[in-house]
Amino acid sequence: IFCARDLSSSDIIDNMMKLVSTGVEFKIAPPESYSIIGSNNIDTAGDDLYTIDFNSVSKPGNKRKKRMLDISVSLIFFTLCPVIIWFIHEKLNFFRNLGYVLVGKRTWVGYGGNDNAGLPNLKSCVLSPELLFKEKKFSPSEIRKMNLDYSKNYRLETDFKILIRNFRKLGNQKNLNNV
Repeated sequence: IFCARDLSSSDIIDNMMKLVSTGVEFKIAPPESYSIIGSNNIDTAGDDLYTIDFNSVSKPGNKRKKRMLDISVSLIFFTLCPVIIWFIHEKLNFFRNLGYVLVGKRTWVGYGGNDNAGLPNLKSCVLSPELLFKEKKFSPSEIRKMNLDYSKNYRLETDFKILIRNFRKLGNQKNLNNV
């Protein structure tokens, strides 16, 4: 597999020409991509596309897990409300967020930023992946990259980490007007 980020096109073609007589199969991995381009047959054009299997947030099982997490966490927060409310920064917004998540209009963890085109649809969120890092400012392209990684490699553990590390921010006003 040739990595197009590390090798020039001419280097890849030169090496492919050397390998063609050996019967070795070769593929090209484009930079910033989760797919591999290549052919299994020397007589074909080489336009087969092999994608890496992702644990996408859009998979039905992951959607179900994410919704169950939202409901479970919301019910726990509701039950423990008299205690945890003292640790939340924006108390009134916390109650709004709690209600919106319970009825399915929002999710506790989702995409940050405004450029989510091409990503699987998620409800507007309270917290987002960039909150895993202590840095406060990320460029729109960095946020986009984090959202892409979140959507392609979804894990409940990531949502838990974001919720735990940002517990005080559960009253976040982000996207309240988009409900």
